[in-house]
Amino acid sequence: MLSLLLIGIMILTFDIQPLKASGTIYIGSDYTFTSNIYEPIVVTADNIIIDGNGYTLHGTGSGTGINMTGRSNVTIKNMEIRAFGYNVRLVGSSSNTISGNNITNSHWGIMLTASSSNTISGNSITNNANGIRVSLGSSNNIIGNNVTNNDDGVSIVASSNNTLRNNDVSNNLYNFGVREGSLSHYIQDMDDSNTVDGKPVYYWVNTRDMAVPLDAGYVALVNCTRITVKNLNLTNNWQGVLLACTTNSTITKNTVANNYNGLYFACYSNHNIISENNITANHGFGIRIIGSSSNTISGNNITESNIAGIFFLESSNNVISGNNIRNPGDGLLLDNSFNNSVFGNRIENNWNGIEFYSSNGSSIYHNDFIDNLFQIYSYESFNTWDNGKDEGNYWSNYNGSDLDGDGIGDEYLPWEAADYYPLMNPYIPADANHDGYVNVWDLGLLSDAWLTDSEDLDYNPHADFNMDDLINVWDLGIMSDNWLYG
Repeated sequence: MLSLLLIGIMILTFDIQPLKASGTIYIGSDYTFTSNIYEPIVVTADNIIIDGNGYTLHGTGSGTGINMTGRSNVTIKNMEIRAFGYNVRLVGSSSNTISGNNITNSHWGIMLTASSSNTISGNSITNNANGIRVSLGSSNNIIGNNVTNNDDGVSIVASSNNTLRNNDVSNNLYNFGVREGSLSHYIQDMDDSNTVDGKPVYYWVNTRDMAVPLDAGYVALVNCTRITVKNLNLTNNWQGVLLACTTNSTITKNTVANNYNGLYFACYSNHNIISENNITANHGFGIRIIGSSSNTISGNNITESNIAGIFFLESSNNVISGNNIRNPGDGLLLDNSFNNSVFGNRIENNWNGIEFYSSNGSSIYHNDFIDNLFQIYSYESFNTWDNGKDEGNYWSNYNGSDLDGDGIGDEYLPWEAADYYPLMNPYIPADANHDGYVNVWDLGLLSDAWLTDSEDLDYNPHADFNMDDLINVWDLGIMSDNWLYG
């Protein structure tokens, strides 16, 4: 009997002690820290509690602090975890809790991969390259965390139906973002108790006929229609505004700055209007449109984007007009995108003014290409560089002559291997004679063609300012709006 009791005591003692091998601690039962630990931990059992008891798990800048693969119902609490490559990493794990910890000074603070129904709550997550990332998972709960001074604060990648409440995410390079995937990956349960830099997150799903409140810090519209985003200041997120499967909405008169993507459209976000925004100093793209068509981008200031001012991927029949586009990266970049219209833009001081990859059928006219390092780059793309009425684009490097004085260059055609009708002066609406001014000479040309259509001998295509094949009060209105400009 005594021997059996001794064996039982020995087994119990063995179960509660971690096993240490090759500088790694393996924990397979409930465990409470009694001092700081300087080796990584691998969790080898389910249904256990690891209590830091206020002590620190301290790494040397690499490896994984707490590694859980295929684990469930494990609780990690009450500790500081610092200075690992991954401070906490869950792979293929479910129903675990990470609560009340200080997670700091790592590349990945808390990383969940292919893991579902876990709870991350009440943690302080600071000074990491990545604070919280959920990738390829679902139905996780992220509640009441303080996520500050990281590069990425909270990011959700190709993951669905996660719940976020009462998280304070601030002073990160990119506070918050949801990235990549199909519509289901953008479906999240997130309310305005979450804040970025002290401002509410508005993550709307299946909403219609609403205006986003003026105090917004982050805006996502998922499967929404007829939403207005206006007069907001949206900064320091992965996207300033995210649209996924959202239609017939308007984004206007906002300042969108210092995000990775200023505006991000995905999953058939069609028939939206982007107008009169100041989209500046976004680190990747000013406007990034993927798999979305028939949008209008007009009258925006799109500057200082490192990769591209406007990027289209597999997006067609969009209109880009009247924008000021000036970036250290490309001005416009179109990849596998077709039948877009690009007109009336000032495209200045970009790396490539406009760049095409396998993109055909677009019309590019009445743009001013000014001092771009390369005005055009085109790969396996065939597009039209005039308006169909013998008017092309202005090129600051065009050095040909206008032999007949009509304001259209006549030498070295096609210019940039593209434009057969280069303008001699920057484009001005209603400048019928292309001399760089809107004045009585243009009014005379309009008068001579008044009330004609394209079938009449007196019709002048250069006075048909709205290109509707009619010269009437609508053209006169355009001239009035630009009178004495130049």
